[in-house]
Amino acid sequence: QRDRHAQFLSALGVLAGTLEKIALEIRHLQRTEVREAEEPFRAGQKGSSAMPHKRNPVKCEQLCGLARVVRAHVLAALEDQALWH
Repeated sequence: QRDRHAQFLSALGVLAGTLEKIALEIRHLQRTEVREAEEPFRAGQKGSSAMPHKRNPVKCEQLCGLARVVRAHVLAALEDQALWH
């Protein structure tokens, strides 16, 4: 049955949303005017293309993007519940 599969992926979608919320909060803490948190910055790593001195929160941005991908897959799983054999 696809019901359990859809239920499992729905739970993963909710978890991904929670992780995205945490990552977004950390991104806000890394803003230039706040600077309460920082990601590691390797030697030789470039910052923003427009402002090389700026440090973009790469890992948090990636996590937010991947959470959106997971939620998109949840929608596909829910649509697949009622497929014919």
